[in-house]
Amino acid sequence: MKKRLTLVFAMIVLPFAVWADSGQTVSVDGTIVNKTVKEITFSGTDVKLSFTDGTTQTADMSTVNIAFGTATGIKTVNKDKQQPADGRIYSLSGQYMGKDKTKLPKGVYIVNGKKEIKK
Repeated sequence: MKKRLTLVFAMIVLPFAVWADSGQTVSVDGTIVNKTVKEITFSGTDVKLSFTDGTTQTADMSTVNIAFGTATGIKTVNKDKQQPADGRIYSLSGQYMGKDKTKLPKGVYIVNGKKEIKK
């Protein structure tokens, strides 16, 4: 059961190593491998690591650990920047209704992120 859980965990977590630009630490059976992983493939309980230098290494997946340093995809989050209102009108269920309020029947709508009632 433990091996099966390890297998499932590895199949979910290890593929993310393919997307890593840098900052990864790879260790096999406690020994650090100073190479960057390019591709990971699975065969039963074995994992085959292909490195950017063209070499490969196969090991039991329970002995392979890949850790990542800092995130490289998002640099900053600008939460203060607001988008200009574009006048789109949505129903309460989220359906886009257009931009012209005069053509809509009576009801409650969402305009520029706020509820408005058309009487």
